[in-house]
Amino acid sequence: MIPLLLTFFGIVTDPDFAGSDSLQIEVLESGTAITARFNEQFKLELPKDTIWNICVNSKCYELKYLGSDSSFSMEIRGDENVTLFDDGSKEVESGELRVESGLDSVPEFKVPEEQVTELRKVLVQLRKKPKRKLGESVVSAKNIKRMPGLAEADVIRSIQALPGVVASSDFSTKIYVRGGASDQNLFLLDNGIVYSPTHFFGLFSTFLVEAVDDVKFYKSGFPAEYGNRLSSVAAINSRKGGNDTLDEWFSKNSVKISTFAVQAHTEGHQGNARWILAARSTYIKQILDALKAVGATDFTVDYKFTDIQGAFDYKINDRLDLHWAIYTGADILNFSPLFVEWGNTVLPVTLQYKINDKWKWIGGFSYSEFHQDFAVEDLLAMQNGVYTLASRQSFEYSGIDKHTLAVGYDLEFSEVSFVQDIEMSGQTFEDKPQAYHHILYAQDTWRPDDWELQYGLRFNYHALAEHFGVEPRFAASWEFKEDQKLEFHTGYYLQYLNNLMFSDQEALNEFYYPSRTTAINGKIKPSSSVLTAVGYSLSNIFGMFNFNTEAYYKTQNDLTIYSEQSMNDSTSSQIESLGDLIITGEGYSFGYEVSLQKPEGFVSGGVNWNQGLSVFKDGPNKAYFPNWHQPYALKADLSFNWFEENYFLRTSFQLKWASGMPYTPYLGYISEYEMDAYFPGYEIRSRRGNRNVALQTPYFRLDTKLIDWGKKDKWNFGFTILNLTDHQNLFYTFYHTNENPPREEKIYQFPFFPLLLNYEYYF
Repeated sequence: MIPLLLTFFGIVTDPDFAGSDSLQIEVLESGTAITARFNEQFKLELPKDTIWNICVNSKCYELKYLGSDSSFSMEIRGDENVTLFDDGSKEVESGELRVESGLDSVPEFKVPEEQVTELRKVLVQLRKKPKRKLGESVVSAKNIKRMPGLAEADVIRSIQALPGVVASSDFSTKIYVRGGASDQNLFLLDNGIVYSPTHFFGLFSTFLVEAVDDVKFYKSGFPAEYGNRLSSVAAINSRKGGNDTLDEWFSKNSVKISTFAVQAHTEGHQGNARWILAARSTYIKQILDALKAVGATDFTVDYKFTDIQGAFDYKINDRLDLHWAIYTGADILNFSPLFVEWGNTVLPVTLQYKINDKWKWIGGFSYSEFHQDFAVEDLLAMQNGVYTLASRQSFEYSGIDKHTLAVGYDLEFSEVSFVQDIEMSGQTFEDKPQAYHHILYAQDTWRPDDWELQYGLRFNYHALAEHFGVEPRFAASWEFKEDQKLEFHTGYYLQYLNNLMFSDQEALNEFYYPSRTTAINGKIKPSSSVLTAVGYSLSNIFGMFNFNTEAYYKTQNDLTIYSEQSMNDSTSSQIESLGDLIITGEGYSFGYEVSLQKPEGFVSGGVNWNQGLSVFKDGPNKAYFPNWHQPYALKADLSFNWFEENYFLRTSFQLKWASGMPYTPYLGYISEYEMDAYFPGYEIRSRRGNRNVALQTPYFRLDTKLIDWGKKDKWNFGFTILNLTDHQNLFYTFYHTNENPPREEKIYQFPFFPLLLNYEYYF
């Protein structure tokens, strides 16, 4: 009689998993996951009467157990697609996964074919758990979905929860990393550039979690293949659609309804093709209109957005794979007399060819478009856009022992469009610079014994700026004891496309402008940064906690700042482009970060603390704290997994306590006589102090996803409460100068918000 459960004992000896890396073994059907180590025995309980597949590094074998014992052993040699049980031999060749029962021998017997019953397929996947590098974080789609939010799982807000990352307010999904500005972060969807990925003044980010596998986020030490940004890289990877073992046109579909939006997705798998497609739209206007009708608010806005995101994968043959992805989104805000429309489109295509066991080629092509239009009725209209065509080619070579070499060439063509129409005067200003950017990089990753060394060079030639630049990068990791590492990184970074800072206030989106030659300034140099970071990590504390701490120092030079004050009577006639109204700034930042995480178990979560200083200076002005300077921040999350099998019930909390953001204080007010031709007389004006010398009151917010309840792959209900304690977090302060004395007005961020619901149904 075949037992109810089979006990599966295993030892991993495949050299691809050598070292002390953790291995994650997951039974995808049940969601069971365990952590194992190289050359150490692990155990899994598997269902009875079954055929299942084991995948090792994405290579899968169909395994049939023909015995009747409750435990068994196996040996995967790599030369067969179907494996039965082994003969108990202790000889294991290199490169195999060895499974042992712990018995001296395994009885040799055969069961008549009619006694083997295939009831279902269970996929047991063995994959290498990524080794965390200095400044790198990997956020999975599963973790993003569990975070409290605006009833929407949000990719960018999951990044904001990391140490060293600042969110300027509740109303923004922009990120500011280790003292850098928001435009210094590179967002990639499958290596296609995404510009300014936000919705509705930053309340939502653009990416749809159903179509996302994970996000690899670098705060420092990003490899030589990434560039043209100073602070961070967020590499967002699309999820492959469909079921691994079944061919179905509609393997999985879902519909999700939340307080502010509705979304749907579908995915499938046929032969060598797999696909996934998701879409979302909002009904914020209708919700606000309903709340206004019942007297809950006096605010309404005519606004809508849409998103479409998907991916298609095709295995052309055993060596060649094709991946194609798409994201397109659009926003329309009509808040008379203001009209704003903006949107993104990204189309990346990737071909990956395994030339042989030592060489691999990866070729990529992408199109990226970002546009934004602003109009103030009967007054002015302004348009800004970035259009980029990019080609990326790289080769990887692993034929030298303990080395992985990579060399690549990228070519980017970008057009930046800036148009302004002043309807009252009939004046039009238009500037559309075009730039070719050539990049050549080479990098080696060397793993001698307990060390990992990564060093590389990135060469740039930017034709519009007539600039040749070299970016050296170096990182070292030393695992001096089991589960303990010391890490170091230093690198030089260049950025040829920057945001123009028009004022102290955070803009809806970025206003991009390239480095270039100009009539007045001569050249707008690329922004540059030197970043150095050191870190220490300790894993598996008491078998459940991971500790990490990092310290960094970063310089920033040649930052682009828009300033009409740079124009005077002698130069105004020479102005040919927007670049003639640009001055440069510089700055530096330093700080440290500490985090403690418990990633698994009935109770999971973590806490992190970061403290730092960021200083800017532009032109002849005094040094000041930038608007995103946050001297300290404590962030914590806590989850209770009450039960998690076919049905699950979870409760999550997320807390942030941080310093207030910098602001320029009001010193008082004065009454000045205005020689206005139509309305002469006295006018009250506020007097302000030095720029950003004061901090707002400290920030505190506690959110909870109180109920996260559902049946796996069937349905999910969520109930989220924002700002559980109804803490008043200041947004900004201003004075009504039409009154004497002026009246102070304070605008606050999110209040207690208990109406965030979502329901998701899978079919």
